[in-house]
Amino acid sequence: MAILSTLTGSEVAIAIGASAKNKVGVTVTLQHQDRWFLFSGDMLDASGESVWITYPQSDHGPGEYEFSPGQRVGVTFRSGYQRFLFSAKIASVEESGTRALQLDMPEEMQIAERRAAPREEMPALATVEASIWLGGQQIMPDKVDMITPVWPGTVVDLCEGGCYVRTSPEVSQYIETGDVVGLQLVIGEGEGSERVITDAQLCRSDPEGEMLMVGLQFIENDESEQAYEVYQKIKAKLREF
Repeated sequence: MAILSTLTGSEVAIAIGASAKNKVGVTVTLQHQDRWFLFSGDMLDASGESVWITYPQSDHGPGEYEFSPGQRVGVTFRSGYQRFLFSAKIASVEESGTRALQLDMPEEMQIAERRAAPREEMPALATVEASIWLGGQQIMPDKVDMITPVWPGTVVDLCEGGCYVRTSPEVSQYIETGDVVGLQLVIGEGEGSERVITDAQLCRSDPEGEMLMVGLQFIENDESEQAYEVYQKIKAKLREF
């Protein structure tokens, strides 16, 4: 499983500049009417305080979506074996020549790297059930429906930075590496169970027979518990098994 580290300042400009020079593909995420959508495009240019990407096209989003200046989007791109992720505000929509979005150069960017934290072995009798949905814990659905699908899964291992979950292969149709998801973990059963809800980021996905294995990195923000606290709460509950 991968973990995320942060690039800042000139490191960001160098990484984005090199990718723009090679016209690498990007995935753009946007929250629209309480849902998250994915778009695809290409890097065009990077200079000074701006980044240009081709006007994003939707595979299964809200049709011909019209982006507007001031909106904030998430951008993910791959360079070699590394995947970079950043959030940026749309500065303008370029209509002349190649249709494109001009984005503000981000002040920081995350890079997916191999796991540094040790893996916690799951006790044989322990059950940690997971629920995953796109968009983060703030839009946690009240129930499973066709508008905001929730995918059940089972945690097969975890570390201080995240966990590895066996879930439905349908997840890969909606969620890509770098996307933010809401994650609920339920440790144990009945009245003695422990529930943890946090934000996470998809770091990798691997087919396993008829199922899909997904690596999720805990995200630390004002709404989520700190990754260390999430890990310690789960680990403490697992000691009961």
